[in-house]
Amino acid sequence: MSATTDQAGRQYRGTCGFTLVEVLVILGILSLMAGLVFPSVERALQRQAFVDSARRVELGLRSARAAAIAGGTPVHFTIARDRHGFSIGDRSEQLPQTTTVRTSDQDILFFADGSAIGSEVEVVDGHYLQSIVIRSALGTIERKQ
Repeated sequence: MSATTDQAGRQYRGTCGFTLVEVLVILGILSLMAGLVFPSVERALQRQAFVDSARRVELGLRSARAAAIAGGTPVHFTIARDRHGFSIGDRSEQLPQTTTVRTSDQDILFFADGSAIGSEVEVVDGHYLQSIVIRSALGTIERKQ
């Protein structure tokens, strides 16, 4: 490094920059922080993917009911054979391979008056479970907590 002088003519040694030890200590601290933060971020992303899948299933159920009322004809909400998706009429949706949809019936039927053949749908993804209940008389769709 170059030396600098002040107005009195005294010479100072340059002190800009970091030593190798300081840089290694900072890198070690950053590595520890990354080791703590990244796994929690990954869990949060998995949880959010599950929440999105459960909402898509609930929205699909609500769409099937609305289509039955609007069209005046019964509409089927069918769970895919591999249990990783569902279909409403000719429209189908695929869920992530880690997410499965379970119900006692393979098919849920919504009638033109809004009523339905009651059932409970479960969306499962590893540690997470969301139950959605379809009430027969009114065809209402409710998330179970």
